[in-house]
Amino acid sequence: MPIVYQVLGSGEPLILIHGLSGSMRWWRRNIAALSRHYRVYSIDLVGFGESRGRHPFVLSEAASYLAAWMERVGIGRAVVVGHSMGGLIAADLAAEHPDRTARLVLVDGAVLPFGYGYARHLIGLMRALWYTPIGFLPVLVIDAWRAGPRRVLSAGRQLLKADIRGKLDRIEAPTLLVWGERDTVVPLEIGRRLCRRLRRAELVVIPSAGHNPMWDCPDRFNHAVLAFLGVAARRPRPG
Repeated sequence: MPIVYQVLGSGEPLILIHGLSGSMRWWRRNIAALSRHYRVYSIDLVGFGESRGRHPFVLSEAASYLAAWMERVGIGRAVVVGHSMGGLIAADLAAEHPDRTARLVLVDGAVLPFGYGYARHLIGLMRALWYTPIGFLPVLVIDAWRAGPRRVLSAGRQLLKADIRGKLDRIEAPTLLVWGERDTVVPLEIGRRLCRRLRRAELVVIPSAGHNPMWDCPDRFNHAVLAFLGVAARRPRPG
């Protein structure tokens, strides 16, 4: 089953990869700003969003599948942006296929092992709902419902077991880590640890944002990403 995607803008390609139970809709507040400077490909991973179906989601194969998709649609090298589980996939792609990754942006990326089990992770997810904007809840619920509980749970188990630490030294691309200050799903401390592990990384913390800073604080997020990419952007509104 092919990856379903949408394209907007022109120029150097930039790929947006959503996280667990998500879809391309999670980037709704960012695509317009990014597509003024880049040809933005927002994708639905196999098993999620419009790419859902009978094909199972296999986290360990997702980066290779993404590289094959890039070859198929004619993307040689791109800026790759991944959120949460999508961040792990983006980092895996950058490690396994450095020729495909010009720059890397990891948004609250679940790249390092959590170091704790299902119970504590569930508590973090429940706490995250407290910081979730009301307007985002319908998107979250509908996308999770479309993926289905079995697929979401399976992907969650795969994510908790994933460990690509042995590959991180192979990431050559300059990397921006963007983290929500109030993230209880993938806590900021993981972002700090990841910044120390990567050779060419910088960390930007977005105040008042939770696990989804690109939705919670889109102006600040868009400005941080475009500044990292060397694009002059309008400064975010205060607050």
